[in-house]
This record gives sequence, C-alpha cells and structure tokens, in this order.
Amino acid sequence: MKKVRYWIFAAVVFAGGWICGAICSSYQFKSISIAPFYSSSLTEIATDAIELHKGKSRKVLERKSAALPLLAKTYHEAFSNSMPKGKARYSCLWQVKRFYELSGEKIPEELKEVFNSIPKRPENCEKEGKENKNSG
Repeated sequence: MKKVRYWIFAAVVFAGGWICGAICSSYQFKSISIAPFYSSSLTEIATDAIELHKGKSRKVLERKSAALPLLAKTYHEAFSNSMPKGKARYSCLWQVKRFYELSGEKIPEELKEVFNSIPKRPENCEKEGKENKNSG
C-alpha cells in the first residue's frame, strides 16, 4: 500500500512539473520568440513611414527590394517545409514572385530555384491580384 501511494505521489509531482514546465515554456516562447518579431516589424514600418513622410519613397523601394532575395530564400529553407500544406505555406513566396512579375526586375539566381520548387499560384490568388490591381 505504501508503494502505491509513493508511485501515485510521484506521478502527481511529475504531471505537475510537466504542466508547470509547459506553461513556463509558452510564456518564454512569447517573450523570446514573438516579441522580437513584432519589435523588428514595428521598427521597419516606422522607418518606412518616416522615409515616406520625407518623400524618399525610392529609398524605401530600394531597401525593400534589396532585402527580398535573402528573406525569401531564408524563409523557404527554414520555415516553409514545417508549415501546414496549403496557401499559408506559399503565400508570402507567391507575393515575392508577384513583385518581380509586376516590377519587371530581374529575378535573382538564388530565387529562381525557390520559385521553381513551389507550386503555381492558385487561380483565386490570380483573380484577387487582378482585382487589387484594377482597384488601386
């Protein structure tokens, strides 16, 4: 009977520790992983807003265009395979490809391989893009 109580107590302590660890990990994930993402995104948007307000739209376009190849390739290599299948996995890469199609800029060599490895953009994305282009 004493051994049974001991094992029950041990199981409760183990489960409690596991639950506490999961809660703490979740909190740490938010503060360590998600907060810097929002911080850098907010900084980027504020920087763009400042430059646009000063009438330096060309500078913003050049900076964004220069960042696209590395960001798209890194995303494709690091994250796209771990995301669920469907539009969410490829939507940002389709948007980068669309930038090159609309801008007429030459597609960098490192992105040609990425674009060749992703599926074709679905028809409904094509329609949405045309509607946005016509309304803007």
